[in-house]
Parts: sequence; C-alpha cells; structure tokens
Amino acid sequence: MCSKNLHFWDTYYLSIKNVKTLTEGNTDFFKFKVSQSFQKYYSRSKKNLRLMTLKKVLLTGGTGYIASNTAARMIENGAYEPILLDNLHNSYQSTLNQLENVTKNKISFYKGDVCEEKVYDTVFKEHDIHAVIHLAGLKSVDESLEDPLSYYQVNVGGTVALLKKMKENDIKNLVFSSSAAVYGQPKELPIKVTTPCDPVNPYGQSKLMAEKVIQDFSKSWPGFNYSILRYFNPYGCHNSGKLKSNPKSPVGNIYSELERVASGEKEHFTIYGNDYPTRDGTCVRDYIHISDLSQKHLDALEKMKKISGTREIRNIGTGKGVTVLEFVKMFEESEKVNIKQFIENRRRGDVVESYLESCNYV
Repeated sequence: MCSKNLHFWDTYYLSIKNVKTLTEGNTDFFKFKVSQSFQKYYSRSKKNLRLMTLKKVLLTGGTGYIASNTAARMIENGAYEPILLDNLHNSYQSTLNQLENVTKNKISFYKGDVCEEKVYDTVFKEHDIHAVIHLAGLKSVDESLEDPLSYYQVNVGGTVALLKKMKENDIKNLVFSSSAAVYGQPKELPIKVTTPCDPVNPYGQSKLMAEKVIQDFSKSWPGFNYSILRYFNPYGCHNSGKLKSNPKSPVGNIYSELERVASGEKEHFTIYGNDYPTRDGTCVRDYIHISDLSQKHLDALEKMKKISGTREIRNIGTGKGVTVLEFVKMFEESEKVNIKQFIENRRRGDVVESYLESCNYV
C-alpha cells in the first residue's frame, strides 16, 4: 500500500521536499567504442574500486524500518558503505533481501544482540568502521510500562556495551537515534532542544538515560563525536515502494498500523482517547517522512566529517503538530482507502500534545 513518494504534506499545510526518483547512471564510460565485455569488466572494476574507498558505517537495528532506509540512502548517495547488525527480534531477514534488491548491492549483515559485546568484536575485526548509527532498541510505550527492566537493559545497556567497544577500537563517531519522548508533556510548543526533559514513561526515560551515558562518555574521550537525534513518528517508505515499516510486534507505530488495516491484516485502527483538549479530541504529534529522516542521519555523519569535536543534540521535526485523526485522514486520501476506526480509552504514558521545532541544534 506504500506510495513511492508518499509525502502527505504536499497536499496539506506542512512542507517537506519530495524525494526525487533516482535514476541509473550512464554506463557509457568512454567516448570511443569498446567491446561490451570490456565495458562490463570496467564497470565491475570501477564499482569494486569505489567500494574500497567508501567509509564503512555500522547500523545497529540494521534490518529495522529506519536503518534499512538509511542504508539505502547511504548507498544511493555513494558516500558510505553500510554494515548491518540486528538480532531480528522485531524485524525480518527478508528486509535485507529487499534492501539488496533495491540498491543492487551485496550488504554485510551480522545477526547479534547489541547488549552482547562479543558481536562487536567480530564486526570491528572484520571491518574498518568509521562511524556507528545506533538505531537498535525497544520502542513501545505500552510495553515499557509492562516491562520497564527490559527497556533499561536494552536501550541503556546496549548503548553502554557499544560505547565500550567503540573506544576499544578507536571508533570516534556516533549518531544516536533517540526520541522526542524524552520531553514528556512539554510546557512549550513547539519543543526546542533547550526545553526541559521530563519523560512520562520508561521508554522515554530509557532514551534520556542513554543520552546521558553518551554525554558523560564523551567527557572522558576528547576525540569522540556524537549527534543525538530526537524525533517522533516516521512514515512512508523508500521511493521504490519497498522498505516500509513492517515490525514483528503486533503493535507498531501509527503508520505501520494504518498499513496493516489498509492491507486487510488488521480489522481496524485503534485510537487511544478522543477526549483530549485538542482541536478534535485526539493526541497531537509530529510526523516526518522516512526519506527525510534517513537523510538527517547522513547529514549528521557529514557534519562530523567536516567539524571535529561535534557534540550536538538535534530535534528532527516539522514545527507543526498533527492530530491522530488528521493523520488518518491524510493516509486515507493519499492511499485512496477507508480506514475503520475504533476508539479505545486513553493509553497510559501518552502525552496530550507534543511536536518539535524544525531541525534545531545545541
């Protein structure tokens, strides 16, 4: 059901740039005529030489929604070679196959848990890693309330294990995928990076603790660079129509849930509470297209490459809030489907209204 360039905001009041369709490069490498077989050899040799010069970046949570789209972006931009690590707890091996088909590249993949230090020993021994984009983690508000210890163990413990091995292997660049959930119920809107953090659930608290670990760690290692990205709900898919949100968990983010209803996998979309003090009674959030979010991860890497000593926190948002019902309507009109809705009681740990100021820094 995922449209190739699904930017709802093109027809609404939010403005996000469309993703341009990528085209194959010209394979006529010479101005004179050569044999077809030599052209194939030259093309292959040129590709191998390019791969040898690319900086390698490890993506934890590598077969997840955000990581797979970021990996595709890396390959398409031709600046980095992605190395993927995932335990497949909430994603599928088939995502790797999709990624390789979309990018026409063979991609190194390691099955392992971010909390286990030995998996990093293997990866760092076999690859000269330039940077890490840390996307692995647990992310359900409901689940974090039922099982908070697992959230601290994975989201905080996994970050500690990674940082330890990064220092042992002299890997000085980290992009950390955090969450706007660290702010809790904000006292100002849109949220700035200087807005006080006060998470209202263990998920948000575990992300904030991981941020603090990274910041404290950086003080002990002067050459270490980090970029912490805070954002809300990504939506959409790769411009090929592939690499959409497809978690194993029965409850995903709002976009994956709408996809499941649209495809017939689920009977209805559940809205938790329609009596909030907002314009239509449903919660207000920020939404960002996956292609834009993926690019922001690469922008963070590029900044570290240019500016030594980068240590920043970035809000990745649009500056405008959208209610749950508004987002559902946008999805329906974009996908030309009707979404059956079911109103449930308010969900524990949810905040009323929260959206980010557009891409600012500290």
